[in-house]
Amino acid sequence: MATLDNTTSSTHHWLWTGVRNLNQIWSYFYVPEPIFVTGIDVYWGGYDKRTEGKHFIAKWHSGDGKNLDGLIVASNTISVPQGRGWRHANVKRTYLDKGGYAVGIWGSYTGRRTTGLWNGDRGGATYVDTQSKLNGTAIGKMWTAPNIGGGLVLPCRLIYEPAGIMHVKVNGSWRDGKPYVKVNGVWRQAKQVFVKSNGTWRRGE
Repeated sequence: MATLDNTTSSTHHWLWTGVRNLNQIWSYFYVPEPIFVTGIDVYWGGYDKRTEGKHFIAKWHSGDGKNLDGLIVASNTISVPQGRGWRHANVKRTYLDKGGYAVGIWGSYTGRRTTGLWNGDRGGATYVDTQSKLNGTAIGKMWTAPNIGGGLVLPCRLIYEPAGIMHVKVNGSWRDGKPYVKVNGVWRQAKQVFVKSNGTWRRGE
């Protein structure tokens, strides 16, 4: 299951950004198994009034403060109401392998926004940057709350399905199913499915 490190509460910590200031915000997100993502939820909203923005997933690069290493997928622009809350955005069905990613928002730089923040169990941090357009290679600055430090993360959730899904025709109808393989006498769910096509093994999608 893909989850953020901490899923408790954002009651005590929050981040507010101004007009044309710190409008791109993201945190480290670990995916423990291969998945297909179809949506991204982030805990944020407009400050004083509605605003708009995009949710995104990018490659994570932890060296020398360069925290984004290429955009993977982003939603269309969505409108969000005033105040912090869970906001949902659909994305095109995208494969993510096991590993670490940057997940966050790009908020319209002509508006103001506010986000919730959680303590990161892995010591993760929230990174911020100012961008007029979504930048998949931005060099972020770690955001630190007064008297709290840099261990806060942006609350995010991925809407997904396991990558190991097969489509099987049963009585003339196609059905979705999860394949299992027997390993040392025990049935285990397959995390990925590969098909040989023209002599080459390809991951099933």
